[in-house]
Order: sequence, then C-alpha cells, then structure tokens
Amino acid sequence: MWGATGLKLLRGDPALEELVARFAGAYVPPPRTTTDELRETHRPKGRAPSHGWPVVVALHGNNSTLALERGHWMAANGAGWAVELLQSVVPSWVPGFAVWDDDALAERQIRDAVTRLRAERDIDGSRVVVAGYSAGGYRAVQHVLKPDALTRTVVAMAAWLPAEVAETMAADAADLASVRAYLLVGELDASRAGHALLASRVSAAGGTCVVEERPGMGHTFPGDFGHALVRALAEVEA
Repeated sequence: MWGATGLKLLRGDPALEELVARFAGAYVPPPRTTTDELRETHRPKGRAPSHGWPVVVALHGNNSTLALERGHWMAANGAGWAVELLQSVVPSWVPGFAVWDDDALAERQIRDAVTRLRAERDIDGSRVVVAGYSAGGYRAVQHVLKPDALTRTVVAMAAWLPAEVAETMAADAADLASVRAYLLVGELDASRAGHALLASRVSAAGGTCVVEERPGMGHTFPGDFGHALVRALAEVEA
C-alpha cells in the first residue's frame, strides 16, 4: 500500500497507521480455487521427421487465456515446431482469465506437459523449449534454472523479471552452463535490468543467453511476435 506515490506523504501518521493495521488484521482473503487444466497440442502439417517434431511449450501472460494468445505462438507451427499451449489452473480475480501466481502449480503444469510430450512417438524429446509471455515468461525461465529442470532451453517474450528476482534465480541455479535462452524485452520495460543481469550470469557460467532489446517498447507484445519467436527458436537451437 505504502508504495503508492500519493500515500507516501501520509506514512508515519499515527492515526492512519493504526487504521491500516486494523484493516490489514481484519482482512481475510477469499479461498483460492483451481480450475481444470486447459491445453492444446498443435502439430505441423505433414509427416513428422524421423526423430519427431521439436516442441514449444507456451505459457500465456497473467490475466489472459490460452485462446487469447494462441495466435501469437502458432507461427512456430508453420516453422516446423509442434506447439503445446498451456492455460494456468489458477483463476484470476477477473472472471474468465487465469494467472501464474502459484509457484508449485505452475511448475507442476510445465513438468507434466514436458513429460507427456516426450512420451509421444512423433515428438523429439531432445528438442523441447519452454516459452512464455510476461508472467508466463517468468515461469518458463524459472523452470529452466531449477536444479531438476526437464529442459534448459527457454524463449521468453517480455518476461516479468525484476532485477532482484533475476539475481535470486541465478544465484540458486545449479547448472547455468547448460542454459540456452533467448529473451526479448522492451527498452522501456521495468524488467529490462533483470534481463541484462540474468544474461550476464548465464554467459559468465558458460551458457548462452541472448537478449534482444526493442527500442521504444514497453511491457507488451512485440508487433512481430511470430517472426521474433521463429528467430528465437532458431537461435537457441544453433
């Protein structure tokens, strides 16, 4: 609350501090429920290669849905990639939308998807990329930095990645040397510094982390999302 600019001048007022404490103590958030998982698997047209299709596991941003962001990710399908779209099981406070607010549930969804896809005969289990936009990008990066990550290849579009969060994630990571990452971020995005910090940590450890910084862009979808995604996938596979 006190982070709001208009309230900083009032901080320290005894009467207001007492009122804030009273309301904070009385507030009981409503129970958070989960929904059934929604997912879609889109395979490229035609016959699968002998080793199977490479696959992108794509995560939407917060307060969004799989359906709303489907079109952004399908460019990978045309470039020869299977696309697995996941929708978070955690509903937003905004009816009809979903968020990636639960660490354990987000990680479980990613792990379940990768495990299931690798069991498919027409999927190349050695070429699995976790990807996401905004909060989905954060969860994708978070997964590949875990000691027991199922893949260490990630593409993140405008990931929510503040510098302090990136610092903690990099410090806790077990194997930065095997990470292959492509991060696209806007010049005006508040997470810009976090992207640069993570890239420096990964590169210093011997891994690969490309940061594409878009001039004049804030925290939003790049206008050429599809082209940028295909280019990013080619880069992490190089």
